[in-house]
Amino acid sequence: MWVNSVDCSDIGCVTHKQYDPATSSTFINTGLLLEVEFGTGTLSGEICSDDVYVGNVLVQDQNFAKIENQIGDIFAEVTNSMIILITFPELVSF
Repeated sequence: MWVNSVDCSDIGCVTHKQYDPATSSTFINTGLLLEVEFGTGTLSGEICSDDVYVGNVLVQDQNFAKIENQIGDIFAEVTNSMIILITFPELVSF
């Protein structure tokens, strides 16, 4: 899962909802960095962990990317505030 953070001042971040880790008592910064390059832009930030809700379901200690930089017009044009990726656990490593 990738979420825009309050640490991002790029247009794609500020025009959408932004995650503020200071408001969470369960936020953990893992110290891992993330950079993803697309044909239409680049995202970068930190891998973090926090308790999140998916609908009414609480998921504890969920790893996600806290986006701090977005380069590319595509991020300002999309209507969603986060991206969720689904994969098999053995294909993902942190």
